[in-house]
Amino acid sequence: MSDKYSGLEAALRSARMTFVSEANAGDRTGTEIIACEDLLPAWTKAGPKGDGSHEVGEACTHDGQSWRCCQAHNTNNNPDIEPGKSPAQWAPYHTTDPTKAKAFIQPTGAHDAYMKGECCLWTDGKVYRSIMETANAYSPAAYPQGWEEVTAAGDPGTTPEPGTEPEPETPTEPGTEQEPGQDPETGGEETGETVPAFVQPTGAHDAYQTGDRVTYNGQIYESTIDNNVWSPDTYPQGWEVVEVEDGGAA
Repeated sequence: MSDKYSGLEAALRSARMTFVSEANAGDRTGTEIIACEDLLPAWTKAGPKGDGSHEVGEACTHDGQSWRCCQAHNTNNNPDIEPGKSPAQWAPYHTTDPTKAKAFIQPTGAHDAYMKGECCLWTDGKVYRSIMETANAYSPAAYPQGWEEVTAAGDPGTTPEPGTEPEPETPTEPGTEQEPGQDPETGGEETGETVPAFVQPTGAHDAYQTGDRVTYNGQIYESTIDNNVWSPDTYPQGWEVVEVEDGGAA
């Protein structure tokens, strides 16, 4: 082997060792670690020292996920401990990069919860970002208010194929603008029949804004706040009753 390739291999080994050392010391973020997870060693029962010991901070990959050891243990004494099966000892790294999002793993505590901005791949094939100010231990299905949809998985920033661009909207003719509160079909006053049923928002992108109306439990409600992701009974302060669904005043 030439000195050229020997030098390159030495540089790569050095870079790998530096990265792993920084990851083990906690000097790398989850986003950085997942972006370069190919540099991490694969998990083994024997561990880095070969004696079954795993120390707090140890970073590794296992079953397509990057992990960090959060509780020291020895697999010689505890042979069943394994990343993905032992949440008390191993926690997954999370990333803020939606294009690198990993499958959602149910948190068991603050040590493995999702922080604001961190992403996950949910079972519907879509990527979600945590929008909670505090640690998020809920799935996108269990608590939709804690997440916002980012993009379809594996389809970040997709551009339409030639000839498939959406048609431009037809401009509204002067004098035909719809007045607030008018029925979009008839131009008359909005009635209970034209108000859509409440649909639980999944994030900021489909939240209700001030003035939006919905039918809910036989009544028509109007949102009094922007970015409203709560139902009228979950957060009554964010809604006011406009009228009952049969058209009578509230």
